[in-house]
Amino acid sequence: MLKTLKKLLAAAFITAVASTSAFAAEDAAGVEQGVKDTISSTKAAIAAINNGGTADEVIPLIRIIRQNAKEITGDNFGASLDKGSDVVLSARREAKKHNLTGALESLNKALVIYEKEVLPKVH
Repeated sequence: MLKTLKKLLAAAFITAVASTSAFAAEDAAGVEQGVKDTISSTKAAIAAINNGGTADEVIPLIRIIRQNAKEITGDNFGASLDKGSDVVLSARREAKKHNLTGALESLNKALVIYEKEVLPKVH
């Protein structure tokens, strides 16, 4: 289980490094990649919790979600991004309290928001 968790953390870190830049995405392809990276990092955080990750391991993954979401720009994403961001912040608060069940619940909600509300607006 620990090896799987380490692989997930490494994959999430690589995704974050590859997708993080100093500037938000400026074109449709960049915005789409930002959404996909946000979804991917959310799934990585969920998997980390499901595989027995600790709060100290999950909190950095939640930070990566927030960083990836910052790459998503455009007026049509506003309310959905705000809602997703609020839920991710809730997940971080729960993880900081070592309530990974609450963090997992919030991360699952965030994943639905990013997949069902944000991703369709890219196209």
